[in-house]
Amino acid sequence: METREAQNLCPSSSRIIFKKNDKPLYAIRPRDVSKLVFLLKNESKLMERLCEELEIWAGSFRDNGIDLFIIDQKTPVVFTFMDKFPITFKIGNGKIFVNATEMAKAYGKSPAVWIRFKSTSELRHSLVSGGKSTSYEGQVITLRGINGATWIDEFLVQGFAEWLSADFAQWCGDRILELKVEQFDSVIQKNESIGKPSRGHSDLVSGYSVPQTMDEALKLTVTLFEEIKELKEEAAKNKPKVEFYQKFIENRDYFKSSIIAEELQISTRTLHNFLLQEKICIRKNQQLVVHENHALLQCVVPYYWKNKKGKTNTYNKEVRWTPAGREYILELWKSKNLGTQAKE
Repeated sequence: METREAQNLCPSSSRIIFKKNDKPLYAIRPRDVSKLVFLLKNESKLMERLCEELEIWAGSFRDNGIDLFIIDQKTPVVFTFMDKFPITFKIGNGKIFVNATEMAKAYGKSPAVWIRFKSTSELRHSLVSGGKSTSYEGQVITLRGINGATWIDEFLVQGFAEWLSADFAQWCGDRILELKVEQFDSVIQKNESIGKPSRGHSDLVSGYSVPQTMDEALKLTVTLFEEIKELKEEAAKNKPKVEFYQKFIENRDYFKSSIIAEELQISTRTLHNFLLQEKICIRKNQQLVVHENHALLQCVVPYYWKNKKGKTNTYNKEVRWTPAGREYILELWKSKNLGTQAKE
């Protein structure tokens, strides 16, 4: 706490401050507990057990989907796409999450890019308003550390996979449906063996009741297929937006501050003030220049002109943000404005 390392690990701490005996104390949201205990787990077996108990307790508040990883973190399901790319699925507490980092890695992309799409935000809000998701924040879970990854809710998988590849999207949809069918079978068999109805597990999969008869199972299968169809239609509708983004953002070698500001839906001045506040940039000779510690975030871009004889000459040079610099700024803004984004 003295070095502020704990506050830096938990973004929500800077927004929940209270006092006890005139001494400032910090509170965090349950979803940040896993980040806080991550560094302590390896100290001893006892500490590992205590940290796991703390995570389970925090997960009981249903702040987001983090409890899913506590329940089933030791038994993930791994499918291999095209016999090359292992994709991990986690099942528990009525939800299926998929490792988006592994999904994107197969195509040399980052899930953070897709998550920032305006269309993705609209989809996530519609899932909450439509009752398919309990919270906006719980749809995407990012775990830090050596084995950290970004995990996305099953209802986001189809759209994200469609952005990567149509064939991959079909494969992901089939795997999710396969897991759901297996869940139904296992629960029905378990309840038949003990002679008890399975109503107590009514929230096992995606908010639907576990079928009690074959007719109910068939009806639910049709419903799930319809859901997948709707997600595919949504992905097809957003395809032009994705193609535009790939052409004018992903395939660029450098970026102006105005382009990054437009992505964040803020003014360029607001972005510059933010970069000054975070000490990414400093003012020098009445100009905004990047701090030497962050020099690698920018590059020099030469501008050329061709004379009548066809000879190309350099007429100017400008400093622009590299793709890595853009990504760094977007992630930094997102981490510092997490609470604001969640309300939007």
